[in-house]
Amino acid sequence: MEYVRLVEIAKVFGIDKSNVRKYLLSKGFVFLKKRFEETRNQMNLCLSKEDFEKAKKMRVADEFKLNY
Repeated sequence: MEYVRLVEIAKVFGIDKSNVRKYLLSKGFVFLKKRFEETRNQMNLCLSKEDFEKAKKMRVADEFKLNY
């Protein structure tokens, strides 16, 4: 299963990662804690790829633009 880190989600949404976290928690998403080699195996909050796609659709439905 693929995961998307909170930092990457923040870049796509174009807002700070703490605001992304609050926004997604208010929409009912649950973050997972995973270790990634990119961060030297430090714990990171992340969403599954499927949840990330749902979050992007919700963000667009709320009339916000995404950065790609």
